[in-house]
Amino acid sequence: MIMLFTAVQVAHTLYISTVLAGTAHDSARLVAEAGSGTDGPGRGRAEAHIRQVLGNPASLSVSWAGSTPDEVVLTLSVRPRSFLPASMGISPWPAVSRTARVRVEKPVESPGRP
Repeated sequence: MIMLFTAVQVAHTLYISTVLAGTAHDSARLVAEAGSGTDGPGRGRAEAHIRQVLGNPASLSVSWAGSTPDEVVLTLSVRPRSFLPASMGISPWPAVSRTARVRVEKPVESPGRP
């Protein structure tokens, strides 16, 4: 039975890692498309996207630390649900954290060209 619970826990944690990575990248891209790594409305759209995909888990942490006007840095962290019974004496699984970095691309205007 312990093997079954452990296998389910590992599979669930791998799934959470994949979903976090994809959500972090998509959300950072939404902010970058808004034109600035520090843009408020872009971040609002991105955080709405995060909540839509992940729901609203109590352990979800969203950090924009390191973002600049030219680069969006988004870190998402969440503690996966434990499928292992507390009576087994196994400590809870650590939080899963994924960081996405997306450069803000701006069109280059050349002088003399319409």
